[in-house]
Amino acid sequence: KGSAGAAKSGGDVVWYEDFANGLAGNTAAGAWSTALANGNIWKWSLTGPVGAYSDPTAEVITSTSASNGFMAFWSDSVNSSFATDPPEPLPVFTPYDGALVSPVLDLSATPNLVLVFEHRMRYCCADNPYFVEISTDGGSTWPTRLAATTAGGNDDPGTVTASFNISAAIAADLTNVRIRFFNDGNGSGTSHYFWQVDDVQL
Repeated sequence: KGSAGAAKSGGDVVWYEDFANGLAGNTAAGAWSTALANGNIWKWSLTGPVGAYSDPTAEVITSTSASNGFMAFWSDSVNSSFATDPPEPLPVFTPYDGALVSPVLDLSATPNLVLVFEHRMRYCCADNPYFVEISTDGGSTWPTRLAATTAGGNDDPGTVTASFNISAAIAADLTNVRIRFFNDGNGSGTSHYFWQVDDVQL
């Protein structure tokens, strides 16, 4: 698994992250980071969601490389009390904002790209909170926002593969691209349940 840069034929994977090393990253491009007020809710995990409304066994992502870990935004966990077993919901549910941010990618050798990733999501109880955003200035601005939601509120579609053509989104500066997975809780008013992300590739 290497960094982007070498010229490839159509359909080849030019960059791939399986989160085997968590935020440290598993490519030559370097480490991932978290951002926004509640970015620290993004966690590397080997187990499914834990909280008052989640099942860590039945609702864990079944991505290609899930066995070596994945990243997850655990909304349900931070809105639960673990003073009892099983955990109980907090009296007031709070929506949170947090982003998982890729390292800077130089994609100048491969301008025509599709972003593909595996994820499992469930949310409650307002609008779609899950977005993929693209930056071409190293993360100073995020002008491209793509809705990543694959189901309605409270539904769990299981593990799905998302695919977005990002060629136009990265054209402004192919040498300074960043991708982030943004849980927009405050914008949507959504406080539960989880977003699990793995096997990100271009």
